[in-house]
Amino acid sequence: EELLQLSTQALLVKDYTNAQKTYEKAVYLDPNLGAGEITHAINAGLSKLNNKAISERQHSLIRQLNNAIKKENFDSLLIIQDILANELFSGPEVEAALLKANKTRAKHAQVLDKSASIEYRKGNISTALIQWQQALKLSPQDSNLKERLARAEKVQRKLEKLTQGDEGSD
Repeated sequence: EELLQLSTQALLVKDYTNAQKTYEKAVYLDPNLGAGEITHAINAGLSKLNNKAISERQHSLIRQLNNAIKKENFDSLLIIQDILANELFSGPEVEAALLKANKTRAKHAQVLDKSASIEYRKGNISTALIQWQQALKLSPQDSNLKERLARAEKVQRKLEKLTQGDEGSD
């Protein structure tokens, strides 16, 4: 009964975690208490706390994502975007932030693709490869990037074979 009283007091001050612990101990000692109003109040309070924590985390992630976009920190952008895509996070703010991140990724992937094409035409295959790999990381579904990267890798392998053949004839 004292545990039940402690649990009720914890509920009054919205200390749902301690309310739950003391109520579980009270039910353990007296199984007749069962799942009553106190259980529902505890669960409702814990749910409210969880929702608040999720909301705070969501706002923090959106701020971090916007900061990563602003600074063009694509490693962070990819990580944060992946977290925000979790079904826990939702709403128009999340959708807008994810859309903005996708547009930024696509735009930067295009810049890298153009730069890689220029480097490739100049004969700087290694530089082009790196840029196409970075572009593909930002836009993994882009089949044109995949094709250009595969072609450049093939050319790189042929050049390496030719270089090895030249070294052998010295």
